Amino acid sequence: MLTETNNFMLSKGQEVVFFIEKLLYGGGGLAHFGSMACFVDDVIPGETVLAYVDTVKKQYATASLSSICEPSPHRIRPPCSLFRKCGGCQWQHIDYSFQLYWKKLIVGECIERIGGMRSVTVLEPFPSPARLQYRSRTNLKVSTSGNHVIGYYQRGTHRIIPVTYCPLLVSPLNKALSYCNNLRSENRNLLTDISEIQLLVSSGNEVLITFYRDTSLKSWSIFSPDQTPDNSSNAASALSAYEHSCHDDIMGISFIRSPLTFYQINREQNAAMITTVLKYLSPSGSQSILDLYCGCGNFSLFLAREGAHIVGIDSSSNAIAEANKNAETNRLYHCSYVCGDVEKTIKQIMTTHFHSVLINPPRRGCTPKTLEYINHINPRIIVYVSCNPTTLARDLKQLMGYGYYIEAVQPVDMFPQTYHIETIIKMIKS
Repeated sequence: MLTETNNFMLSKGQEVVFFIEKLLYGGGGLAHFGSMACFVDDVIPGETVLAYVDTVKKQYATASLSSICEPSPHRIRPPCSLFRKCGGCQWQHIDYSFQLYWKKLIVGECIERIGGMRSVTVLEPFPSPARLQYRSRTNLKVSTSGNHVIGYYQRGTHRIIPVTYCPLLVSPLNKALSYCNNLRSENRNLLTDISEIQLLVSSGNEVLITFYRDTSLKSWSIFSPDQTPDNSSNAASALSAYEHSCHDDIMGISFIRSPLTFYQINREQNAAMITTVLKYLSPSGSQSILDLYCGCGNFSLFLAREGAHIVGIDSSSNAIAEANKNAETNRLYHCSYVCGDVEKTIKQIMTTHFHSVLINPPRRGCTPKTLEYINHINPRIIVYVSCNPTTLARDLKQLMGYGYYIEAVQPVDMFPQTYHIETIIKMIKS
């Protein structure tokens, strides 16, 4: 066993005592062996642990937890027996208040370290009302050989772990999962051409079950949670059904739901984000707002309901079709949606005046050109909704260079038991 005082270099396969200094975006803990940074999963800051070195690179090493020498008072028993095997969760072993504490620190550290901005106040994260059973959507993997196991990837691999119940899923999704496992039991060959199953629940508790082969949609159908797995329809009809969508209600606005568009998974926290965006933009009938990466209108429909004139841009034709349909269904006529690459499309309209710009990009954030074109529009307010604090911090640095300053940083815990964190930033032109 090596300790830091042994003064040896690390090598793969060694058993080493580490003191865990902090948590990082990505879920792991940071320790040091001499000057070498070491990353260890399933640990908590303040713990002393025994871990096996897995890899040694020039600048860092990774190690797997073997045992805990001195546990943190924030360590709890994970609610799922598959924790540390399944790749879906990283922080089930940490009590919830400490999860929120570290998510706030991580957002602040990213803004300071990557964005180069000191003394930025990060507000306390909005805690999720549900710490378990909050996921309204999930994607399950199906093994292409053998018994066609349904489950999630094992952490760090493409091996599928069988799952019959997930504590993060809302009850209707767990019932739909049982239904899918029952279909597989009825006919072992039924899922031969299926590689993924998506489950999506509506506010009316209907579950949209979608079957995929690679990235190709094979079929989808509606499942009712009142339909028990033992009394389900036969497997063949389940896979041949083809119902296009279900509907959702969010804060009085009706949304269509299909397998082809992205939706937030935590209903209560999505409502909290919408409320915060409305507060930061303060929309009125005299304002025009540009909504970039608008999706199906998750934010813009609420802005339009307050009277603002909205132009939304998204590269997904399915999302734009849904946004237009949602606007029509809810009689919100101040919305105009454009399908196209965000960078290219905003370049074409950057001479148009917009009072505010709302940005909700994917994890990779915005391109530098997109931010440059936003600066040409010269909005008074920018609200940036981010699911990745590292790319957020990078983009904020560029926007600060254009004369914007940060007025508010509001984390929202959309994903309890994981390292993921949503953040809403309000920026104002100096």
